[in-house]
Amino acid sequence: TADHAKRMLINTAPFSFMHKEDINKTALMLSVVDFPKNVLLFTQDESKIEHIYILRSGSAARGRIENNKKNEEIMEKGDIFGGYSILANKGIAFENIETKEKASFYKLAREHFLNLCAKFPIIKEYFTDTFGEKILKKSYYSLIAGSVGVEEDVLGAFHNTIGNICNRNLVF
Repeated sequence: TADHAKRMLINTAPFSFMHKEDINKTALMLSVVDFPKNVLLFTQDESKIEHIYILRSGSAARGRIENNKKNEEIMEKGDIFGGYSILANKGIAFENIETKEKASFYKLAREHFLNLCAKFPIIKEYFTDTFGEKILKKSYYSLIAGSVGVEEDVLGAFHNTIGNICNRNLVF
């Protein structure tokens, strides 16, 4: 229902930073999509992302496979997938998403998401900051290190320019 969607947005960063009237409008733009257990929804570096997805109920895992090693974390209610992929990865999934049990997501179209980012820069900053935190984790560091040729030192990524470790063709 729209009321449930509003409550979810009010309690989910970065949407919780929006004005109440914008939360109400955004809640009306959300649609619900359900998936059965054990379904790979998106494949890293392959799947095109046309929406952001907010976990509404159920269970899903997100992560990458690097060097034949699966690194994943369980998503919690309110976790969002697709924001960084849309903003800075040409709309290509950065991670795999797989349901672990029946899962329900709210989805928001790319166009509406980008409009919110333009109106509320804090939304865009949230996704870029969240990604920055992920690259400090070992599982994501290997992706960055492999793509820019830095040493196997977690601080090595900081000796590169942003242009060397991120896609230069940003949406904004």
